[in-house]
Parts: sequence; C-alpha cells; structure tokens
Amino acid sequence: MLTTTGLVTDILDSVVAVHGLNGHAFDTWTHKRTGVMWLKDLLPKELPNARIMTYGYRARFGDFTAHQDIRTIAENLLQQLSGLRQDKV
Repeated sequence: MLTTTGLVTDILDSVVAVHGLNGHAFDTWTHKRTGVMWLKDLLPKELPNARIMTYGYRARFGDFTAHQDIRTIAENLLQQLSGLRQDKV
C-alpha cells in the first residue's frame, strides 16, 4: 500500500521509501526510542516541495507464495505510482 506522509501543494519531487524483507512501512523508518519517523518528522523540513511516500507490503518470509513474490510486489508499486500520477494530471 502506498501512503503519503503529508500534504504538499506545490510538488517538485517525489520520494518513495520501500522497506526491505521483514521490514514495515512505518516501523522501518521510525526510531525505536524517540518515535521519530524521519520520513514524516524530519525529511519534509529538508525537502518542503517533495511528496514523501512509503510503500508497504507483506514482507515476512512466510508470506511469500506463488501469488506474492518480489516481481508482483514491484508491479503493484508501479501500478499505484502510475495511478497516483494520473490522478494528479
């Protein structure tokens, strides 16, 4: 699932964070002690005109089946990004 971390009206750039295997769409980018999620709490200050998104998928090794493999995950991400771009045109 593609999630935007904030609202930007004048988008100049896009950042898409994709966690690795056994990762999590939000927890991967969040400091465990402080709870600061750098995609949401820090990066927008450095890139004020960037649309910042995180992409999450079922990443546990046991979740990979004939119906969900790396290729399928990548295709789903590209479809969602394409749909997002078409919505903004």
